[in-house]
Amino acid sequence: MFKKIEAFGSSGHQDLRFSKSDNFSFASKVNLVQLSFSEIKTASRFYPIVFPSIQPELPHAVLSLTPENNNYVTSEGKWTVPYIPFFIRTYPFTMIKTADKDKYAVCIDAEAPHFQNQYGEILFTADGKPNDFSEKIINGLKIYLGEIENTKKLFSGLAEKDLMVDKQITFGKDSDKKSIGGFKVIEMEKILELPDSEIAELVKNGAMGLIYDHLSSLSNMNMLAGK
Repeated sequence: MFKKIEAFGSSGHQDLRFSKSDNFSFASKVNLVQLSFSEIKTASRFYPIVFPSIQPELPHAVLSLTPENNNYVTSEGKWTVPYIPFFIRTYPFTMIKTADKDKYAVCIDAEAPHFQNQYGEILFTADGKPNDFSEKIINGLKIYLGEIENTKKLFSGLAEKDLMVDKQITFGKDSDKKSIGGFKVIEMEKILELPDSEIAELVKNGAMGLIYDHLSSLSNMNMLAGK
């Protein structure tokens, strides 16, 4: 999705103009996207939510069962369901971890179509600093980053306690059958075997409700398998 990532404010950015767009063709090859805890309930109505095996502490919405494909974007670039994941909505802006592991930098896709209109929003002040418009975007990214970190903390304990199981999906018919794996789902049977005190803590910190949302979202996998 990001073709040319540059730190926001790099040389030449002062002349950029930003235009909002409802064309999501830039995400047409994205088949998996991260979610923060605040997105899970709404997202579960439209997407299967899983935990990638390589990053089991962070839930992701499945956008397609085939690589480099997105079943939620039409050939005209329209998103087909009401809820669009925040990571997609913030494009072409993002936060990327720097060499200093505790710090992040605001970055952009310098080749995004959002920057191709010379009549778009100005992003910098006369002295080269992010203006109010840019600061609102940056603050939104910081809030989202905080949510992502809290989401990892919320689910990392489940992964560490082996409460997630590997899952594989088989779809297609006869000779065209295909299987995909590489992701995990939470197993409710294992959750219910936990001590009462630990179950109570999952309810108290809000994780239990998100677990049910995750499990109910898996029914959306049937929709993707049929496409």
